[in-house]
Amino acid sequence: IGELRLSDRVTILSRVSDKELASYWHHAIGHLLFSRTKDEAFGIVNVEAMYYGVPTVAFNIPGSGVPEIIQNSENGTIVSNGNYQ
Repeated sequence: IGELRLSDRVTILSRVSDKELASYWHHAIGHLLFSRTKDEAFGIVNVEAMYYGVPTVAFNIPGSGVPEIIQNSENGTIVSNGNYQ
């Protein structure tokens, strides 16, 4: 984030209360699930983002639930695993 000079536009959070979480989602302009393995394959955070109407981008992780949740170009964007551009 620092190398790309995005520090003033990107916020990384740890634990927040449910009330704070809702506020963050209401102010979010986008969501990226930056996971490349099945360790976080379903990504409940994708469902949260969609609930609040926040555009979602996630990697297409083979054997994961991502394609089950995100229909590319309908309710989010799925990119090839490892495609960082």
